[in-house]
Amino acid sequence: MKNQLLVFSFLLASLSCFSQSPLSIEKDFWAGTAIHQNGKKISIEEAKKLVNNSEIEAKLNSALTNRLIGGIVSNVGAFTFGYTLGLSISNNPQMKPNWTVGGMGAAGMIIGLIIQGNGNKQMKEAVDSYNASISKSTGSIDPEFSVTSSENGIGIAIRF
Repeated sequence: MKNQLLVFSFLLASLSCFSQSPLSIEKDFWAGTAIHQNGKKISIEEAKKLVNNSEIEAKLNSALTNRLIGGIVSNVGAFTFGYTLGLSISNNPQMKPNWTVGGMGAAGMIIGLIIQGNGNKQMKEAVDSYNASISKSTGSIDPEFSVTSSENGIGIAIRF
């Protein structure tokens, strides 16, 4: 009975250790940078529920905020710059482009892209931290075998 209980508990522990799968960051030209697990794209909110670590959740929250703010600022700046450029190309004498506004839009676009890139960097750091934590928790079990002798006789020792 003890042997069956020992085997069952070892089997249960090994399955629970290997049930966590690592996250990855994948970049797509149209979709941008996203978190993937087992080849499936997951949102940052789903990743926050998955990690169960306050430090990693804080990094993911910061990444989400930076990506959102950066996306808004860069899109507004790109629209402003594009509108000014369009007015310049149109050669309509009644509508003159204001290049001060266009320059501010170009600067906003660049600043927004930098903020969004910082959010992507934080997201990658959070994923790397999560992957390091699950590799620590699952651990690489390298049993060490040795032949030992004691007062009871010769035997094989296994150390984990």
